[in-house]
Amino acid sequence: MEVLQVHLRGHKRCALSSGSAAIIDMTARVQTSFISYSRPDVPWARWIGWQLEAAGYRVILQDWDFSGGDVFLAKMNDALRDADRTIVLLSRSYAASHYCRQEWTAAVRTEEDGKAPLLPFRVEDCPVQDPLLASRVYLDLFGLSRQDARDLVLAQVRGAGRPRAEPPFPGAEPPYPATAAEEPAPVAVGHVPADFPIFGRSEEVQRLVRHLLAKTKRPVPVIGGPGIGKTAICVKALRNPRVVKHFGSRRYWVRCNGALSAEAVLAMLATSLNVRTGPADPLPQICALLERAPSVVVLDNADTPWEADPDGTEALLQRLAAVSGLALVASIRGRQRPDYVPWQKPIEVRPLSPRDGRRLFLDKAGHGFADDPHLDEIIAAQDGLPLTISLLAWQAQGGVQPR
Repeated sequence: MEVLQVHLRGHKRCALSSGSAAIIDMTARVQTSFISYSRPDVPWARWIGWQLEAAGYRVILQDWDFSGGDVFLAKMNDALRDADRTIVLLSRSYAASHYCRQEWTAAVRTEEDGKAPLLPFRVEDCPVQDPLLASRVYLDLFGLSRQDARDLVLAQVRGAGRPRAEPPFPGAEPPYPATAAEEPAPVAVGHVPADFPIFGRSEEVQRLVRHLLAKTKRPVPVIGGPGIGKTAICVKALRNPRVVKHFGSRRYWVRCNGALSAEAVLAMLATSLNVRTGPADPLPQICALLERAPSVVVLDNADTPWEADPDGTEALLQRLAAVSGLALVASIRGRQRPDYVPWQKPIEVRPLSPRDGRRLFLDKAGHGFADDPHLDEIIAAQDGLPLTISLLAWQAQGGVQPR
């Protein structure tokens, strides 16, 4: 496992993409990124590090900056503790590494405490089988041009700041005259996460499915505490056969954990729809494309942009809610929801029952633990949180192996 730590250099003008530039404000709090990857993917890590430094960021890479006398595990621990975000480079070798699993599961715990969002990138075409990683929207770097891959990485690590283009106009706009060539096609960025088994959530899933398929559609909030399973319910509903048949490839997933503004959410949605962004506001074009046929958009962890940019996020949600035929879903940490949006009654996700918590644990850790006399007591101590039960089960699998 190697580590990259990314810091803003300070007040410096740097090119972020072809024909554009940005000012990084020295008064802003220094941002740090922890990048988790396996040894065969060192070329990707070095390339990402070089691009970030060329864009005005400071990069610390083990191959470049760690000396032979450093205590490696101590440096790893410090990086995980201090990071503002964790970037994971997914590959077959990464999936096979027990050390990598320990590090990204530790990062997930930090993320669910409300900090250090997890940003997975696939660096090769490989299955993502760990359920918690499979439930995330992972962005693909392989298969992209050098410029597109660079822009994608920089867009994710840039963070919040003043918008680089005029914010979306909150009033009405005439329909965008889209052409047939602009019809959205399935793309790697924004695809629905992989399906995986869940327990004790059939009622919530079926309720969300009914809302998605209803003739009259209103935005649906899926609410609950961190680690409670909101994302899993949304994934399960979007992969329901009736929903797949009704919406087809027009099921769009936007993971908002790293989006610290409405502008960032809009950019990710534009990427999912193959809408090229530029100086003009892309929202009218996005709305026109979504109105062409029944569509569903899930804004996962929508509380992140809402807390950072409440006015902009509420204005964006209002515009999307007005799109005819659009089924809009927002998973939101906590019980509060953005104002002035015509929400359905929320789907509130509650803790698992002890029985379902036990089923979840045994599904992941193996049924060899079924007769353990302490199992029920241990499950009860997790307060019915699927995330902590899953992490505990993976640790219980035992046997940390070398890479």
